[in-house]
Amino acid sequence: MTLGIGRYINDAEATFETLEKSLLNKLESEAKNALSLTKNSAYKRDPWLWDLNWNPASKKTKKRRCLDNIADLSNIENYPVWFQDLASEEDGRAFLDITLSKRIVPKLLRLTWKGFPLHFDKVEKWGYLSPAPNIRQVLEDMESGEVISDFPLREYLDNLDKPSCRRISESTDMYIDQISDFSDRGSLTRSNEDASTNNGPDNGKDIGIPGVRFTKLPHKNGPKFRVGNPLGKDFLSACGEGGALTSRIENLARDLLNIGIQLAYWRNARDRLGEQIKVDLDKETLPEEMRSNPNYHEDQIYSVILPALVVSGTVTRRAVEKTWLTASNARTDRVGSELKTAVRAPPGFHFVGADVDSQELWLASVLGDAECGGHGSTPLGWMSLQGERAKGTDLHSKTAAAAQVTRDQAKILNYARIYGAGEQFARLLLKQFNPDLTDAAVGYRAKHMYEQTKGLRGFQLNETGKWLYEFIMDKKDGYSGEMISKKMMNILTKKMVFLNRIVKESKFINHKGKILQCHTLTEDAKHLYFQFRELNEDSTEILLDDGQLKEFYLYLEEQFDDNVHSDFNVLNSLVQQTIWFGGSESNTFNRLEEIAMSPYPKTPVLGASISRALDTKLIGRNYLPSRINWVVQSTAVDFLHLLLASMEWFMHMFSINGRYVISIHDEVRYLVPSKDRYKAAFAFHLSNLFVRSFIVARLGLNNLPASTAFFSSVDVDCVLRKEPSSDCVTPSNPYGLEKGHGVSPGEGLDINQVIEKLSEIDPEKCLIRNRFR
Repeated sequence: MTLGIGRYINDAEATFETLEKSLLNKLESEAKNALSLTKNSAYKRDPWLWDLNWNPASKKTKKRRCLDNIADLSNIENYPVWFQDLASEEDGRAFLDITLSKRIVPKLLRLTWKGFPLHFDKVEKWGYLSPAPNIRQVLEDMESGEVISDFPLREYLDNLDKPSCRRISESTDMYIDQISDFSDRGSLTRSNEDASTNNGPDNGKDIGIPGVRFTKLPHKNGPKFRVGNPLGKDFLSACGEGGALTSRIENLARDLLNIGIQLAYWRNARDRLGEQIKVDLDKETLPEEMRSNPNYHEDQIYSVILPALVVSGTVTRRAVEKTWLTASNARTDRVGSELKTAVRAPPGFHFVGADVDSQELWLASVLGDAECGGHGSTPLGWMSLQGERAKGTDLHSKTAAAAQVTRDQAKILNYARIYGAGEQFARLLLKQFNPDLTDAAVGYRAKHMYEQTKGLRGFQLNETGKWLYEFIMDKKDGYSGEMISKKMMNILTKKMVFLNRIVKESKFINHKGKILQCHTLTEDAKHLYFQFRELNEDSTEILLDDGQLKEFYLYLEEQFDDNVHSDFNVLNSLVQQTIWFGGSESNTFNRLEEIAMSPYPKTPVLGASISRALDTKLIGRNYLPSRINWVVQSTAVDFLHLLLASMEWFMHMFSINGRYVISIHDEVRYLVPSKDRYKAAFAFHLSNLFVRSFIVARLGLNNLPASTAFFSSVDVDCVLRKEPSSDCVTPSNPYGLEKGHGVSPGEGLDINQVIEKLSEIDPEKCLIRNRFR
């Protein structure tokens, strides 16, 4: 029911226009101020604006006529080319088309990174200019005329010495030192890392500007990528107090970027919202519970929205919908982020729902626990059940200590790792969290975190690897599935690379009733084999058994082994499964990979099969992170399907006339008559108990800890929102839901509170007593 959608759109649009106008006015003001630098060619002495096109623009263009129609610019004779390029016209109104995405804006704002002026290079995109080691000598040569350059090196140095251009010395590391390391391997010292993080500015790249070096701004996807806009949302964290991105104009960069971030959500959402299918309901068809409610108004139009939702729209069987399933929760810095609150229950009805507590983490931990004999038998399982945030023993606190980040940042790292992301992705995240860290420091933290959580890597061999191991090691008992170390795996890989050079094909033949594996040689190997056996060469195909091949191999190895290097694809061809050990999540990842790499991968709960495009028989060990992600997320979809089926049964058993409304990942909502809202909440708690019991039973466990049996909270509310107590204050809803819309907070009820509510309604006919006692 979309009772508040009209007001929501109007409020969001009005706030958007106000903020956008403020943003444009600030940018226009800076652009107009820059025009004054044309006097006495002052722009030539500006380290930011010196390389703009300051030549007088043509007076016979459409853009010039637009500038002449802007009131406060009509008295200017000549405009530089860069300024005239900003002119635009729409519906007969002339204006300066200048936004945060324009390339000229960082220059107008005099932006710096770590105190060094930003610069745009056509090839490397945005970066900053740091002093070259010989900058003083270059300056002397420029002033003496020996070196000619348009770059104002003297003014560049003067700006570096100004306090307003220096960043605050404290970085985001100021809270990291206060985090304890709960490592089982003892406390870590930071001396080695500190040495690597205090090496000073990057030496940079010579781009043809004498006296300075160019260094690319850090991109969130790694050093191979280039930054196209330093005022994008990825740099918001760098604009805070003490951040790397600052402006010579005090607070201007931070204020403008904050406005830009506030505008971004509504700019993207309003078009999608306009595409929604809204259906106005016929008053005669409205339910009696609604029309008989005192808050029902005859003149009010009641509507519903039909989302364009694709069921199982991803490989993990998640649903796909571009508005509601991606809707942001209400945030104080996003215009229109209160979108979900515009959907409100009609009079006489309530939304009842729950957010499954750490769903993927619980599933991942119980998969590992099931392999080890019981709940909490692995470190991850114990932390999920017994870890406490206050004591720093929960998963997120442990990761925060290992990676030296905040607990909120650790959550991102944890979910990325559970979804299959590797150490390289963790490096990218750590670099985003703290751009000041050197690559060496980032690598150190990521490696330490993965050793603490995922553990160290070992390998289990497939049939090819088993044959090679026995071929090389001369083991009488053969390979029995034991873990192979990373060092030994590199040795085996090199041996296999060498064998691939001399063996054309391996096949099984029947020789006197015995099945033997034989190998044919490549043409080059045949030539060497004839030399080895001192035979005359002919065209006969040479077929060797394992013993003969090994004899020939040992002969060649003495001469050619130094030329062999390891190969990642060859290593993968020998491995059945990676074996992790020594980490808090090693058992979990071993089980996840075992499922992903099985001949017929299926979810362990409902047995849903993976897409044939990711079948192990077709792609081997390729796309393994995506397949591990499939195991976790597709099992979470199993959880959702079971929860919906259980809720349907309980609503029938309890005679609740409600209906399923929406599920946003692990958040589920039903619309029920207000008189049945507590019965529906009880049904949610029981469904969680039934579903989790079914899952652990499918994994071979015969009990369920009480701490996970019920939802921590079932929400009873009259609007859609993340938390029933949230007032959803945003720039477009500054007074919140209660003062601005008269919407009271909802209720968040645990199992005991629900039982109390039901007993208060009718102690003699308590639902629990009738059904379960």
